[in-house]
Amino acid sequence: MISMQRTLAILTILLSSAASAETYDVVVVGGSTMGVAAAAEAADRGAKVLLVEANSYLGVDLAGKLCLKAKDLRRDRSRPCSLASQLARAMVDPVGDLKVVTPLRIKQLCDRQLLDRHIPFRTWTYPCGILKDKDGNVAGIVVA
Repeated sequence: MISMQRTLAILTILLSSAASAETYDVVVVGGSTMGVAAAAEAADRGAKVLLVEANSYLGVDLAGKLCLKAKDLRRDRSRPCSLASQLARAMVDPVGDLKVVTPLRIKQLCDRQLLDRHIPFRTWTYPCGILKDKDGNVAGIVVA
């Protein structure tokens, strides 16, 4: 049986030698609308961001349930819009009639938030370990 320490050492070697190994300032784990919003906000503030999601698509909280809250439809111009509000408004036409809301439309809106900001995202990806440096600081994340 291989110890956890040995497993992490092997993964570290694999990660450091992998051609696709990248460095990011922020890794967002979870592609719900709030995860997408967090990734977008971090990118807007200048961070290099990666988003990983265990499901096959983004926006699972809305696309999976098709549940919009009335507060997401308010048009309060004094506060910045949350991504959920932006998504909700994108699904309502100017006179207030609901457009056809499909899971695909929600997924596309979430994807577009990341693509417009050049944020890479990985679906079907599970965080399975945290790498730490010799001082115990987080140095990386292992995903599968």
